[in-house]
Amino acid sequence: MLDLNKFIEWVEEKSTRSVSIEIGEGVYNPVNNDWGIKIWVYDTDICEGQHVMSVDEINLEGKKERQEKEQYERLKAKFEGVIT
Repeated sequence: MLDLNKFIEWVEEKSTRSVSIEIGEGVYNPVNNDWGIKIWVYDTDICEGQHVMSVDEINLEGKKERQEKEQYERLKAKFEGVIT
């Protein structure tokens, strides 16, 4: 069972957080490849969002860090060996 109170608590921890929940026929959730309920969490402070099914799945900081590391590696490869 989905515990909405946990999402409310997560939002209340930080003023930059929000949760959007869609429920209904025709709503597709990419997290569990199912139809019916879709939950999107977002933090404007780090400009990152994630589809989840529970608060325990939220890892926006980790997602942001992975994306930054990937960007760093791309830029490093692009400019490696360039002497200015």
